[in-house]
Amino acid sequence: MYLKKIGENAFGGCNNLTNIKFNAENCKAGKNVFTYTIDVTDLYIGNTVQTIDDHIFEGMNLESISIPNNITKIGKMAFANS
Repeated sequence: MYLKKIGENAFGGCNNLTNIKFNAENCKAGKNVFTYTIDVTDLYIGNTVQTIDDHIFEGMNLESISIPNNITKIGKMAFANS
């Protein structure tokens, strides 16, 4: 069984995360899911992800990010202040 949905703001402001591996095959992530998780420095987005929603990774202190070539849409302010 796989995760089908991550609700809006699910991890927003969670300061204990340091890295995120987001591989959302058949999983819908709501807006602001990881907003202002300020301890996250490394973000990996898997090859199965095709769209990045509005504000989803806003406000992180990213040092490295990996985005696959198959992304078809990046939402408004997806990486703002990151």
